[in-house]
Amino acid sequence: MTHEQTLLFTAAGPYSQAIKAANQIWVAGQIPADTTGNLIEGTITDKTRQCCKNIKAVLEAAGSGIDKVVRVGVRVHRLRPLFACSSPATLVDGT
Repeated sequence: MTHEQTLLFTAAGPYSQAIKAANQIWVAGQIPADTTGNLIEGTITDKTRQCCKNIKAVLEAAGSGIDKVVRVGVRVHRLRPLFACSSPATLVDGT
């Protein structure tokens, strides 16, 4: 098992951005932060797109890619804004 870190931004706590184990990569939860660690402003779609960019960068740093993702879990505080969000596949295209 190896722990992966990218230079996306400094983590808020002592955790790995991803763990590689048994030919799998488990990516930690992401927040809509840019490369300087600042939370981005905008719509739920903008914030979700940033999270997808962060996930893509972590996967690529670990030697994988977004095309190999098997499962995505989404945790939201309020459900109503989520309905305005595009599908994850649409959000990743163009990142």
